[in-house]
Amino acid sequence: MDLRDLLRAALVETDTRAVARQLPASVFRFGGTTIAIRLDGTPPLQQLMPMIGGRAAAAAHDMVVLDVIGRPLDGHDGLLPPPDLRRRTVLRASSDIYYLWLDEADGYLTAIDRRTRRGLVWFTAVDRIASWHVARPFLHAIKGFSLETPWTPIHAASVAIADKAVLIVGQSGAGKTSIALSCVTQGWSYLGDDAVIVRADPARVGALYSSARLRADTFARFPEIMKACLAVSDDAGEEKAEVDMTLLPAASAAEAEIRAILFPRPGGWGDLHFADMHKSDALRKLMEATRQSMMGDEAAVFAKLSTLVASVPCYHMTASGDPAVLSSGLAKLLD
Repeated sequence: MDLRDLLRAALVETDTRAVARQLPASVFRFGGTTIAIRLDGTPPLQQLMPMIGGRAAAAAHDMVVLDVIGRPLDGHDGLLPPPDLRRRTVLRASSDIYYLWLDEADGYLTAIDRRTRRGLVWFTAVDRIASWHVARPFLHAIKGFSLETPWTPIHAASVAIADKAVLIVGQSGAGKTSIALSCVTQGWSYLGDDAVIVRADPARVGALYSSARLRADTFARFPEIMKACLAVSDDAGEEKAEVDMTLLPAASAAEAEIRAILFPRPGGWGDLHFADMHKSDALRKLMEATRQSMMGDEAAVFAKLSTLVASVPCYHMTASGDPAVLSSGLAKLLD
């Protein structure tokens, strides 16, 4: 059997088991996609659910189904990459399927059948779920289901005031989280610090998660936000504070209009400054940042982001370390 047949056989088995065991489905809305999620495995799977609680939705006729597996899939080991490839990233994305194997947490598979609108996430070692899975659960599955919608998840932060948002784009360490949380301390609504979902026409950004992750060197800068810290985890040797933003009085937003796309200058914290950015440079950097954590479907993602960048002002940004100055400057930019 080819990969599509292997996936469809595994999905039949997971659905049959879910129905027989009467596994409950929790429904969430991410951008243009409503996903019914069923958990099948040991209790550690439950830790994947809290950070998407804010996206809870009613069942819809066009919703897709995602089975999250934390047990052996007996008879379906052929769905995994060959043993000699399991220490690598394995990606296959087409109009039929989205398949991504990552060598982390002792093996993690996202596989979507785009024809039947069903998929699975398989943690082959459920007791090794990584902290980023808890903070950004099902990110690759959301991407896999988004191909035929106007939306696409991207690696970016976003905050908003009165339905007007800025999108903050950069590689890890660019300052996205610090800029977003500085604005939150000044009354902005929070949409995300690392992963959000966007559409181009009209230009909108939607929240995916209620989580934020702070590096150790920023703990002292945000004492009020650290009150919502659930744990400090080890992320590839770097300490990260895992924060649930719903535990704070800060406002949250489900969606907002994108009024500007900002690209922080690396290491730049001084006087607040914006400089117009060429659209081609903005698109290149936006694609580079998104590729860092979300792979596949590059032609479709490029088309969506090209339209977005063409319709929204883009700026290089030097951020101010003073939250009030930063907030005031960004608010003026929105108008």
